[in-house]
Amino acid sequence: MRPMKKLLILGLALLLAGGSFCNARAAARSSSNRGRDYVVGNTPMERWSCGVYAEEWTRDVMLSHFPETLEYSKIMAYTGYDLLPWLMTYAAVGNGGASIGQNSSDDKVVYGLGLQINLMDHEVPDPGLMEDRLRINAAVEYLWAGADWLGEEIKWEEFSSSLTVSIVNDLSGNVLFIPDTIAVYCGPIYSSLSGAEISGDGRAEFGFAGGLEIFYSKRVSMHVQYNKLDHAGFSTGLNVRF
Repeated sequence: MRPMKKLLILGLALLLAGGSFCNARAAARSSSNRGRDYVVGNTPMERWSCGVYAEEWTRDVMLSHFPETLEYSKIMAYTGYDLLPWLMTYAAVGNGGASIGQNSSDDKVVYGLGLQINLMDHEVPDPGLMEDRLRINAAVEYLWAGADWLGEEIKWEEFSSSLTVSIVNDLSGNVLFIPDTIAVYCGPIYSSLSGAEISGDGRAEFGFAGGLEIFYSKRVSMHVQYNKLDHAGFSTGLNVRF
């Protein structure tokens, strides 16, 4: 018998012997190494996606009829599902922190729902242009959030939407160092806050956004975005499609 086999048998014997002296609460383990033998194995999951995104913004609001400045930042994780090839719905949950005037709030749980709609992807046939495609995308999101203010908890709902036009450039090269696609986009956005004690001041619910989206591969992308309503804001995210 080869030394390696002897060591393997000896190790197995010691493991079984040790188990007889321990009050181990374990069951037999005989897992399969084939994906088709699992509840979720080789089942196609191309309709599913997930990711994380972070956002920071400042808004002029009315709190109990008094004007205040609300600074808010959040980090969210989401899971999305494509109802149609061009329509994704998602649920998100995360953590958000607020600063109202000179008062800072403890972080609160944030959760919400959203839709992303792919409206148009048009190829530019002119080979003399750097742009390969034009895209139009729309998004809608509804969030529930809250903060502490003067010893009380206030809650609000945030409704936001966007319509963006992207200039898309497909790249080629080493897949380890060069992304698959780069898109520069901009467009109008809308955002409103509502709640029992809080609301927007009504002056700047419409604004614009611009950003850069990088598709590192067909299924992994990231973005950086600048938002402008009554104040400037920023967002960034990482997205994975299965």
